[in-house]
Amino acid sequence: MEGYRPETELLLQLMRAALCRPDSALDWMDGCSAPALAEQIEEQSLVTMLYPTIRGQAGGAWEALAARLKPVYDRELHRGLMQEYEIGALLDDLERDGIDCLPMKGWVMRQYYPDPLMRSMADFDVLLKEMDSQRMQKWMEARGYAPDHIEQSVHDTYRKPPYMNIELHRRLMEEGRLRRQHTAWRENCLASLWQPGFRLEGKAHIYRLSDEDFLVHHLLHFYKHFTGSGVGLRPLADLYLFLQKKGRTLDRAYLEKQLEALHILAFARRMAQLAQTCLEGQRLDQNARLVVEYLTHTGIYGDRATMETARLFQSEGKTIGQSRRNDFFSRCFAPLETMKNTYPRLRRAPWLLPFYWAVRIGRIVFREPYKLAAARTYQTQSRYDHLQEIYRAAGILGDAR
Repeated sequence: MEGYRPETELLLQLMRAALCRPDSALDWMDGCSAPALAEQIEEQSLVTMLYPTIRGQAGGAWEALAARLKPVYDRELHRGLMQEYEIGALLDDLERDGIDCLPMKGWVMRQYYPDPLMRSMADFDVLLKEMDSQRMQKWMEARGYAPDHIEQSVHDTYRKPPYMNIELHRRLMEEGRLRRQHTAWRENCLASLWQPGFRLEGKAHIYRLSDEDFLVHHLLHFYKHFTGSGVGLRPLADLYLFLQKKGRTLDRAYLEKQLEALHILAFARRMAQLAQTCLEGQRLDQNARLVVEYLTHTGIYGDRATMETARLFQSEGKTIGQSRRNDFFSRCFAPLETMKNTYPRLRRAPWLLPFYWAVRIGRIVFREPYKLAAARTYQTQSRYDHLQEIYRAAGILGDAR
């Protein structure tokens, strides 16, 4: 694993120990900075996963790291316990009130961890069979939740301090920059989803995805963030643990057919291999190191520089200059569904779209010139070339071109 910063090497060792060998004794690495490692663990949202392992290590450097992370761990543990209670209560009420729903993403994935509290969540995503924003606003407000963004194209958002963020989905995933990942899989999945065979055991209104479709959705979500502002190492841990539990029973022919239709088959294969390589301590080749460095650099929520550079690939220009021009026009002339979220009047009067495009252009050029300045700063040839190399290593361009 030559070429890594010592913090990255030790971070991967900690992940292996926490998930696969919890009683491992680890040596502190020469040149590793406890503050830098703590910052990286926080940026990766891995505190609840790694802190119990860190706390069990011996040595002054480990003690310093544990002391720095303990307040964060205590807060995140409190968050996780409150989420369990609140989400459990919401699901009970959805079942009682006959509202057909499907819990998604982290709430389901955390069940594959040795302890669900090891897998932190920023929010709770749940798909509703019949998503009526007005009805659900009253339903959520009766339970102490305040609407944040409602009547959105993909999901409505509700919050309850200090920790609860709920996303009520009307669709599994947005279109946006996943245009090549057409909706056939999602539409077909939804058409057959609300059948008795997909209900959770003992429930009449709470449903689940099949293991194959859950994995496809996870990989599609992983791909979305990987090709956006970036995403951290946690999706690799998710993928590894899921495949450890379910890999032998998956319908591989069906799975590969869906992934190929979504143009993410090469990406899925390389991420599965990378997850195994990282978490089983195998030697990483140059491509694997490149992807790991990208994942550790961007963190779980990504960064602005990566997002701006990634937009050049989404604009699909043949040269970087053409991509910059395409990106500018895509910022100005966003599709109707995107514009509806910013300008709600378009839901009732879509014929006003040209007018609101003009409003948007004025805002971008005159009120938000800093965004264009950021684009010029980050959309450089060197950044473009480097991200292109990462995408090739991850199977994104190889599968797409």
